[in-house]
Amino acid sequence: MRVKKFHAKDMPEAMKMVKAELGPDAIILHSRDRNKGFLGLFMGRGVEVTAAVDTKETKKSLPPPSPPETASARAAPHSSKGGKIDVKLTDTSLPSREENPLLALSKKLEAENKVKEILHSPSPGLSDAIKPIDAEAEKNLSERLRKMESQLQKLTGMIEHLVPAFAAGEIPAVPTRTRALYNHLLEQDVDEHLALSIAVYIADTTDEADDVWTALKSYLTTQIPVASPIELDFNAKRPKVLMLVGPTGVGKTTTLAKISAQYRYAPDLRIRPKIVFVTADLYRLAAVEQLHKYSEILGVELEVTYSPEEVQKALAKHKDAHLIFFDTAGASQRNLPQMSTLAAIAEAAQPTEVHLVLSATTKYSDAVDIVEHFKEIHPTRMIFTKIDESTTFGILLNTIKKFNLPIAYLTTGQNVPEDIETARPERIAKLLLTKPTANRSIEDLAARPDTPSSISQPPAAPPPQPLEPKIVTEDKADEKTSS
Repeated sequence: MRVKKFHAKDMPEAMKMVKAELGPDAIILHSRDRNKGFLGLFMGRGVEVTAAVDTKETKKSLPPPSPPETASARAAPHSSKGGKIDVKLTDTSLPSREENPLLALSKKLEAENKVKEILHSPSPGLSDAIKPIDAEAEKNLSERLRKMESQLQKLTGMIEHLVPAFAAGEIPAVPTRTRALYNHLLEQDVDEHLALSIAVYIADTTDEADDVWTALKSYLTTQIPVASPIELDFNAKRPKVLMLVGPTGVGKTTTLAKISAQYRYAPDLRIRPKIVFVTADLYRLAAVEQLHKYSEILGVELEVTYSPEEVQKALAKHKDAHLIFFDTAGASQRNLPQMSTLAAIAEAAQPTEVHLVLSATTKYSDAVDIVEHFKEIHPTRMIFTKIDESTTFGILLNTIKKFNLPIAYLTTGQNVPEDIETARPERIAKLLLTKPTANRSIEDLAARPDTPSSISQPPAAPPPQPLEPKIVTEDKADEKTSS
């Protein structure tokens, strides 16, 4: 047996010295602190360890000598190409019953020191792996995740909405033959249920060899109700009264002037009819002035009324007139006092026809709300304005199919009296067959370009000619020159 004393500043260092000198099989015989001399003097600080090893067992168990490792070599961890750290520590297993407790403690301390060295000096591969995410990249990632979450919520809502409807049989599948037709109607803002019913109807009523676009045109032509203009009766005992009602900003006054010009200068009339304008639009400051200007141009009389009683007096005053055009104030369908006033005026006027004026740019849901509230006025016709300002025309089909009100006129611009035309089913069908395209004039609207060429287009209506000045020769006292 070989016995030797070791002096070190602390126990871990002493254990390293024991292991280096006597090998891993050495045992500690005795240890003490060196700072406990006489009164703490004459002794250096540190520990003194007495260790021993059996020389016979050491020779058998010691491995062949290897070159000593440097401190940097011991501290540097082994890393693979993938950047993973391969740490090989000294035996850190729990000590056996025969193993000296101090030796086991020294092994544990040595292993902990190596782990600390590895964590404080990571390899390049690990450093790249834990590199912080760039702020801009993190922002982009958050935005993408937010959009994905929003799309997922929409998709989930659609599925939750459709699955019960499919289960109840409320939404039948679109026939394959008319799927393109169905999609086109949706692009034209036709109501989804109406578009589906049309697609199913055409698929069921046509043969495989039939062209579905031709069938659609025929269907629209037969299903769109239109109204003929008022026929003048020069022998009638009372004038015919045409009243225009509708929400604000749809162009009622301008439309009234356009319609009156068609009667005032109708080429097939032998005599010029007597036309009177009556207005009850007292909300807009320029309403009366605008209508007064039109009356001067067209050579007609104008009456301004302020109450239902004055309306009756104006009608009685002009009972010899052939046609009276009644202009009303634009009323919000949700303003109950305005709607009540308008209903009272309509009751006093007893109009022959009540034309509800809507803009083609109105949302279908708003159009439904407007018509529902204006039912109190009892409209009999519809006029759609601003055809030139809309790219889709599904609102025409939606409204007339829901309320079964015929269309009397379409207006296609602001020019008076040119930009108006009598409603024709072929014309409205042509608008609905047109592929929605922005930045296109109303004159360029043609049938859907990708439909089969077998669809014959309705003949285009000739553009209205500008009014020529006309002089009334029947009564020189009433000579008027239109400008």
